[in-house]
Amino acid sequence: MRWQRQARFVLAAIGIGSAVALVMLFRDRPPEAAPATLKPTDVKAVAEGGAANTVWFGKSERRARFSYKSWARYENPERMLNFGVEIFFEAEGLTINADEAEIRGDTANASGPNEVLLNGNVRVQTRDDLVLTTPNATYNNTTGIVQMPGKVNFTKGRMSGEGVGGTYNRPQELFQLHDQAHVMLAPGPATEPGGPPEGAMDARSKSMTIARQEHFSRLEGNATITRPSETLTSDTSTIYFTEDETEVRLVDLQGHAAVTPTAGAANAPPKMEADHISLTFTPETRILNHATLNGNGRVTMTDEAGDRSITGQWIDITTGTDGSTVTRLESRDRVKVILPRRADAPGRTIDAATLVATGEEGKGLTRARFDAAQGGVVTFVEEAEGGKPRKATSRTLVLGLDGSIEAISQADFAQRVRFESEQTVATSEAATYRAAKPGAGATLQLRQPNGSNIKPDVTRPDMRVNAKEIDLGLDSEDLNARGEVRSKMLQSKDARRSSALFEAGRDTFAAAETLAYSSAAGRAVYTSAAGATPARLWQDGGSTVSGREITVDDKSGNLQAKGAVQSDVLVSEDSGDGKTTDARYVMTSETLDYNDEARRAIYQGDLATLASEGRRTEAVEIEMILSKQGRTLEGFKATQKVFTIFDRYEAKGDQLEYKTASDVYVLTGRPVTAVGPSEDGKGCVKVIGVFAQIDRKTRQIAWPEPPNRGVTTDPSWPCGKSIR
Repeated sequence: MRWQRQARFVLAAIGIGSAVALVMLFRDRPPEAAPATLKPTDVKAVAEGGAANTVWFGKSERRARFSYKSWARYENPERMLNFGVEIFFEAEGLTINADEAEIRGDTANASGPNEVLLNGNVRVQTRDDLVLTTPNATYNNTTGIVQMPGKVNFTKGRMSGEGVGGTYNRPQELFQLHDQAHVMLAPGPATEPGGPPEGAMDARSKSMTIARQEHFSRLEGNATITRPSETLTSDTSTIYFTEDETEVRLVDLQGHAAVTPTAGAANAPPKMEADHISLTFTPETRILNHATLNGNGRVTMTDEAGDRSITGQWIDITTGTDGSTVTRLESRDRVKVILPRRADAPGRTIDAATLVATGEEGKGLTRARFDAAQGGVVTFVEEAEGGKPRKATSRTLVLGLDGSIEAISQADFAQRVRFESEQTVATSEAATYRAAKPGAGATLQLRQPNGSNIKPDVTRPDMRVNAKEIDLGLDSEDLNARGEVRSKMLQSKDARRSSALFEAGRDTFAAAETLAYSSAAGRAVYTSAAGATPARLWQDGGSTVSGREITVDDKSGNLQAKGAVQSDVLVSEDSGDGKTTDARYVMTSETLDYNDEARRAIYQGDLATLASEGRRTEAVEIEMILSKQGRTLEGFKATQKVFTIFDRYEAKGDQLEYKTASDVYVLTGRPVTAVGPSEDGKGCVKVIGVFAQIDRKTRQIAWPEPPNRGVTTDPSWPCGKSIR
């Protein structure tokens, strides 16, 4: 062995020196005192020596320099120790120091020994000043690995740490702590002039690996990373550093990953939980700016109102420069957003397949889009004060946001939209929801998109409406519809009060260009533009009212119409023998005013008309009178420019009154003119006076006296000639 040859060389040198000393001793000179005896530094050593250097070669290149201050050889056990050891690897700039080293293996090998046992104050230092210290270590010259079984400490610039048991892989520049790993990053320079030092970090785990070439540190086993603004926990955490290893740029959390914000800390991120979380930091500010959550992800933002949470199998978050304001948010696969009740907004829940929310620096989130999975729907549920929650479903939902996911200014639903509230069901292909604001309640706007043939539809307990556009007041329950409006006023045991112009207990239909319904007033107004098809109310097989504007009052049962009014009213008539028969009256006018309490329908216009079974009456105003109960016609009145024709009779005057019970027309005026058949039935007679009665049953015209003084008669009036 090399150390044995070295020892023999030393012994030989000692022998030669002794011989020379004897010769000099016996020379002829004055006697001198004997020199003092040299004592060994270690009595157990069989040989000792001084400082030396050995160069190890790797293949054909110089590899390392092994130097020591002294050495000693021992017989039991047989070994050789070097003291004050330093091993320097020139290519890597790596230095290993120890109090003593024991070389094992072939010492004569130019590549160096197989193994070096290092004891006492072992220190490993890299070119860029990563320093590892430990009491004992073993260096394997074949693998280039330093094994450190005891406590290990390390430093590198602002980073320091400790653990129990460690390994340094020289070729791969890989450092590992095997147990009780603890890493600290001291505060760095302030990010703002004059500010305090920032960027401190404390990390703990069962084991840790630092990859020098890749600039990352992996913590395994209950990893915890604590920063001033948040705490990161996971089964395994990987910290990626900048090239100079002075700042954290990325943290990867695997297994039971969580980010917990520090209460009250500035720049604190939202709380995050997932199977895997990847976090990106801005090195210049040391603030979190991006997070990706994979597997059972949950993001929770907390304030005085409570927790707002977003869950999904994948969530991606980007924050602004402050690290806490979210400027982009994406999620997919079983996305759920839960927003608690706030002072200015109700609680809401949204379920979807995907979410993409965008915003900008300084404003936060301004838009969020939710999409359904194939064959599924997006579900939006909103709490309602003291009632059934409002629920909307659609294929797509786009939210307008005022800075954050809970600050919803409006919601746009598209494709297969269905909205349900306390008493309303609305369907559409497109709808816009606007949240309540001071002075204005929540509204829902339904519309028919271009290219779609499906019109919005709204159903309430007493009404169903469909049109191209419908606006609903969700708090006021008002309704406004536009474009090809069709409605159905439903009758039920607790239905609205029905106008006596229509039969009670039957559904009433309406068609118009617009409908405005006020729930508080109980009033519906149907309108159509001039020249367009008039607004119309009707019952199948029953009465009809049309006009450019029709107003129906739910509470009073009153009805008004104006603009080219026409009504076709089915009523009952008293035949005088205790029986009633159905009769249909057709009226035209400019206006219609029906008062249900008075049971009067007043038609007015330049020419209002009333017609029924060959009878026709014209006047400026015609008043239809119904019985107090039911829809029995008691009669009608006509005033101003009255003209009436029935059977073979014509009459005109200032006023006409007709009663169905007597079947008598009573006319007054100055004058009253009437034409009827002569007594023999062969001709016609024209009579002029101020008062006339025409009895339809007896077929007679009566001119009672007084006041009919000065009645004139023209017995030669040609039959068929009108007196109009």
